[in-house]
Amino acid sequence: MGLRIAILLAVIGGLALIGAIAYFAVPNRRGPRVAVLGTVAAVLIVATLVVFLAPIAGVTQAPVSASLSLYLTGQICESAPPTFNSNCGSGSNRLLNLRATDGAIRWTAPDKANNTFIGAPILRDGIIYALRQGSASGDAVATLLALRATDGGEVWRAPLNSTPLDSTPLSMQVADGQIYVLLKRQENASLLRVFRTSDGAPTQQFTLPIFAGFTVTDGLIIACDTYLFSAGSPSAAFVAYHASDGSLAWRESLPIGAQTGPSVVPCAFVIGDGIIYTAPYQGDTVSAIHLADGQPLWTASVEFVAALGLSKDQLIVVAAPSPFAAKSGQANPQSETILALNLVDGHTLWQREFAAGQVNGPHSSGFIAVDEERAYIATTSALRSLRLSDGATLWQRKNSQSDGQFYSSPVVTQKTVFVHYGYSSGFEPDPALRSPQPSRIFALNAATGAPYWNTPVYSTGFALGEV
Repeated sequence: MGLRIAILLAVIGGLALIGAIAYFAVPNRRGPRVAVLGTVAAVLIVATLVVFLAPIAGVTQAPVSASLSLYLTGQICESAPPTFNSNCGSGSNRLLNLRATDGAIRWTAPDKANNTFIGAPILRDGIIYALRQGSASGDAVATLLALRATDGGEVWRAPLNSTPLDSTPLSMQVADGQIYVLLKRQENASLLRVFRTSDGAPTQQFTLPIFAGFTVTDGLIIACDTYLFSAGSPSAAFVAYHASDGSLAWRESLPIGAQTGPSVVPCAFVIGDGIIYTAPYQGDTVSAIHLADGQPLWTASVEFVAALGLSKDQLIVVAAPSPFAAKSGQANPQSETILALNLVDGHTLWQREFAAGQVNGPHSSGFIAVDEERAYIATTSALRSLRLSDGATLWQRKNSQSDGQFYSSPVVTQKTVFVHYGYSSGFEPDPALRSPQPSRIFALNAATGAPYWNTPVYSTGFALGEV
């Protein structure tokens, strides 16, 4: 929009100058002067339409397949022509399909008036699963929707609850033909409701001491048992429950002497080839655990862990200063550290350090995406691309910490990185359910970091997929 307005102002200025010269150059009679002003007005109207309706030549198409889409919960902030001012952010969040090649809207999901979509949608087998809040009298407080990825048409809907109690969604997962929705219930437990993907029928529900972060794989619900970090409770790093009935499968305690971070928040974890790699957020130990029985494989000492990512033969670890430690006066590292650990025994393959941003100022959680050759890591200081073989920095895009804008949640596919850039309110228990903030979605060249396009949005997350 800024570029369009600049072009339009230049056109208006030029026409005004031409009109003034022509006005005083013609004979001082009403007819000729009216003709001059009419001509200038007509040219101005045509120029306005051309500027706002024609594509801006500076937008470069990303080299991805034509069927690749971003499924976005939020609002596009570009004003509709020829309106200059946008009310983006004031209305309800919709579910949008954006063309990944250039960020243009393909379709908008049909929506009830004054309802708003929340969280990042999940794409599975041509179906989008999304959560929507109700606002009208008689509406469910929150509703689970299954929508066709091709056009946003509704397949089925399932109300989560009709009263505020047990209804606030915390996070959502889809696995093995089931949808798992975690709902706020009480101070030290959450309600997990399970629905069939085929028709939305509820199949079961159970109460678990999970705050927000969990995943479902191999018939197990894997979670950071964060409620157990409260005063007087035993410290547990990781817990697995049977997905069939919610019963405990195994619990793995923290290694003796290991420390958690200064605040009770979900831990970081990734799963690959039957092994769970986990670390308490801002703790000092990374552990590898067998998925089947919870038995430890190895531990490695890495302080202030913020995020974990998995490549084919490396565990990528992001360690960063903790704003929670800074506020409580505890010791804090002076730099951001990125390490690669061997998957077999946890020894360090390479390590790189970067200057940290202002610890007491706005901050962002760590985020990691990987492809065959590179890791893309977003921290408080920057979004960086590091070579997996040796950790060399290939490119970086600095954050604007002074006004609280950060890169977050990168996703890489087809040699293109799709990433949020916008404001952060600090640590967010589940990035998929963060509050709407003014931001942008960038499509970047994975090899160089150069932008292909960016779209201004208010968004609570996106899913990337090909249909």
